[in-house]
Amino acid sequence: MNSSTPTARSAAPPRVQIEVTCTACNQTATVPFQPTPGRPVFCAACFAKRGPTAFGARGGGSRPRTFGTDLNRSAPKKRMLSQGRKAHFVYDVLEVLTREGQMAEEQRRAFVEMLFTRGSRQSTEAARDFLAEKQGDETVTPVEAARIDRLLEQYSFRR
Repeated sequence: MNSSTPTARSAAPPRVQIEVTCTACNQTATVPFQPTPGRPVFCAACFAKRGPTAFGARGGGSRPRTFGTDLNRSAPKKRMLSQGRKAHFVYDVLEVLTREGQMAEEQRRAFVEMLFTRGSRQSTEAARDFLAEKQGDETVTPVEAARIDRLLEQYSFRR
C-alpha cells in the first residue's frame, strides 16, 4: 500500500465535541453528540454513577429500562397459536378434515380460519372452546376434534 493513499480511518471527519452543562451536577462537560432538547445530558462522572441500566439503548433516556419484564407480573401467560406457523397449522388441520371427510369442502377453510384466529388472538383455550362447540353441534367428529386438539397443543406456545 502506498503511503500517500489515504486510509478509511483518515478519511473520516473528526468527532465533534459539544459543550454542555451536566443535568445532575451543573458542571461544564463535552459530549460527542448533539443533545436532544428537553432530554437530560450528563458528564462522564454522573453518567457512570447512574449506570447504563438507567437509560435507553443509546443512553440519555430518563425512563428506566425494564428489559422485557412484564409490568403486570400477576397475569399468567396464556398459550397462543403462533402467527409464524399459520400455514403449517392450516395445512395440517385441513388434512385432518379432508381425511375424515365429514365436513363440506367450502366450510373447512372458514372453520380453520376461525379456529386459528381464536387461538392466535385470544388463547389456545378459546380455540379449544370453539372446537368443543363445533363438536357439540356435530360439525366435527370426536376423532377429528381429538386430532385437531393435538395440533392446537403442538402449534401453541406461552406468551
